[in-house]
Amino acid sequence: ESTEGQAEHIGVAEGSGGKMQSDGTGNEHNAVVWSFDMVKTGSKNVTEVLVNAKTGKIVEVTTETPNDQAKEHAADKANGQK
Repeated sequence: ESTEGQAEHIGVAEGSGGKMQSDGTGNEHNAVVWSFDMVKTGSKNVTEVLVNAKTGKIVEVTTETPNDQAKEHAADKANGQK
């Protein structure tokens, strides 16, 4: 079973050495995953890396622009999330 520390190293490597902005767990793709948001120095984009909490394998990598992040935040707020 993958630990959060191992998942973080995988996430940082996949996020091209960016600084971790936030992390957490959730259910994505029918599995429990660690979720890491990375920000590269000099960039406003956020790279989200999802790592399977059991296997340590990367499930998904997505890059969000500031506009994408604002839309996601608004949707979360509308659904009662902070």
